[in-house]
Amino acid sequence: MRLGPRSSLLSGALAAALYSVTGLVYLRPIWRLFPDHLTPDDADPLLAVYVLKWVGRQARLGFPDLWNANVFYPAKGALAFSEHFLLPSLAIAFVHNTVAGHNLLVFLSFVLVGLAVRWVLLRSGCSGPAALLGGALYAFCPYRLSQVNHLAILFSPAIPLTLWSFDRLLAEPGRKRAALFLLFYALNLTSGCYFAYMIHFPLLAILGSRACERRRELLRPAALRVLVPVAVLAAAGAAALFLPYIRLSHRMPMARDPGEVAAYSAALASYLSPAPQNLYSLHSASDLWDHPAVPRWQQPFVRSENSLFPGLLATLFGAVGLAAFWRRYRVMESRPVAGWRRLALGGLLALALLAFALGDALTLGLLDTDRVSRPVWTGLGLLFAGSLALWAFLRRRWSGGGLLDWRGMDPA
Repeated sequence: MRLGPRSSLLSGALAAALYSVTGLVYLRPIWRLFPDHLTPDDADPLLAVYVLKWVGRQARLGFPDLWNANVFYPAKGALAFSEHFLLPSLAIAFVHNTVAGHNLLVFLSFVLVGLAVRWVLLRSGCSGPAALLGGALYAFCPYRLSQVNHLAILFSPAIPLTLWSFDRLLAEPGRKRAALFLLFYALNLTSGCYFAYMIHFPLLAILGSRACERRRELLRPAALRVLVPVAVLAAAGAAALFLPYIRLSHRMPMARDPGEVAAYSAALASYLSPAPQNLYSLHSASDLWDHPAVPRWQQPFVRSENSLFPGLLATLFGAVGLAAFWRRYRVMESRPVAGWRRLALGGLLALALLAFALGDALTLGLLDTDRVSRPVWTGLGLLFAGSLALWAFLRRRWSGGGLLDWRGMDPA
């Protein structure tokens, strides 16, 4: 049953209150120390405060020299060394104490992200309690709580709204939906550089999913009259944001070497690694940095920036949902597959698994990464993806159908 405007407002206020109380408990005693103590320490948050203060001052002056931050003299475009924080800086423009403003953003990041996810779930057909719980599971997931000192990771309320509005736009192109997507996309672009860059991968996945379902409808003149201007405006916004970063990268050698990339990359073990802030974690935060002191067999599960375990409740719900999804959409073979063909399919899966395992072993440092060049990493990725793609193609050709009923499910 769809709620009326008044009921929706009351339920939204209740959700905001619950998320606020939960945030205050997790960030305690932020309500007492927020005017003069950085949350949670003075490492990365100190840099965030500087950027917030610089961008805020530029906003008050009319942005006369935004990118030439007054650090690392005589470097030009120094703001592109880090996050730009345009939206967060404008959001706390009324707060004269930037330390208090930073702490306010950290606190609000949990509340606003939870409300954004809840709203998307409600609009997607979930019940009120389910949407409330879903927003909490996302906003207060263990990984986000382990990143409290990284405002760029926390402040992401526009992400679920951007992804949802893009899917709705592709489902039924229209001017109002185009305007809504461009609004959320702009909010995401101006929130920070990390997510402004990374959001394009899930957007591309959504585009591919919708294109498989309704390619002809998306190519009709009526749809193109909406989608083409949206693409042009979104590209212009992304170019305006990323050009300073691109120019700086051309002037200075700033690419990370493969070993450093591997050190902070996710592996399968990362999703089984609880953050040290969890009560059930076997390790402290210091273990993430004092990696060699941890027993060898535990080291794959104790890596800095790699505690990606989503939580006990989220994992349980995910497993139940995945099992139900598999039972509902699995497609049985319409005709028997010959023995040698089954052997070939098994070989392709084994090859994909081997490439995946080697990539994880290199990522976890179980193998020597110093002598591994970029082509090796690229080759393993292509071998993994290529083997899976060939397996899917041949299985469909030989068995008369795919593994899942893609047409029967919602592309979202």
